[in-house]
Amino acid sequence: MRRNRLTVSSTALVLYEHVATFSQEVQLMWFAKTSLATVLFFINRYVLLLSATLSMLEVFNVSRNARKVLLVSQGICVIVSLATWAAFVMLRVYVMTARKWLPTILSLLLGLVPFAVNLVSVSFKIKRMMTTLYYLHQAALAESCFVPGLAPDIGPNIGFVLKAPLVTSHMFVHNYMECILRRLIATIRCEET
Repeated sequence: MRRNRLTVSSTALVLYEHVATFSQEVQLMWFAKTSLATVLFFINRYVLLLSATLSMLEVFNVSRNARKVLLVSQGICVIVSLATWAAFVMLRVYVMTARKWLPTILSLLLGLVPFAVNLVSVSFKIKRMMTTLYYLHQAALAESCFVPGLAPDIGPNIGFVLKAPLVTSHMFVHNYMECILRRLIATIRCEET
């Protein structure tokens, strides 16, 4: 019950934010020149809205198979969000390093680790769901109720544990930006004297 209240309140917050900022989005983003940043903005914004909507649907009493589809769909939303975050970090590093490719690629690779881990996890869940549906169909045809064990999962929390590379990537951006600012301040001080 408590989880349902948390889901409803977080979904309400996401919906409120989307409604409150929609006019600004139209004014600033819809007619802007198409670039990687605008594409990432729209992906990030609307995948969050989709994920919140899917979470809200899970609150209602849906069938077991529908719940599985919702969970896999939410997993796909997480994967897309992680890839978007990695791309945003890569774009920031590319701009802040004056288009140097080595730190840009390094930040992208670090950012894509949680994407890859969650991709594997969701693919196992899809495989498990398809296997279950196949055996349920076969059991119905044979008028049997035997359903063999499901494919092993790599664990629901592994995506959380392996987000360290994403954090490392953000720390890399932060530290690089701090170095740039220190150089800029030192240059300004030298010019003043």
